[in-house]
Amino acid sequence: MNPIILYATPNSPSGRRVKEYCLARGLAFVEYDVSADPAKARELIEKTGQLFLPAVDIGGQILTGFDEEQLAACLQARL
Repeated sequence: MNPIILYATPNSPSGRRVKEYCLARGLAFVEYDVSADPAKARELIEKTGQLFLPAVDIGGQILTGFDEEQLAACLQARL
């Protein structure tokens, strides 16, 4: 499975929930702080056309915000 990529900011409650979700399930992920890394912010904008946070890239499918059911369904489809 491709790595899970999380684009967020340190103070994002929804970003924190995505991290907690992944950690609780033993899912490996890479996190980018778009407030400290403008290149990653541009990368997200190139992928989605917007800077809506948090954003999760799972094998090229981008999810925004935190929706546990949507996240679980996307992960299940990738397994």
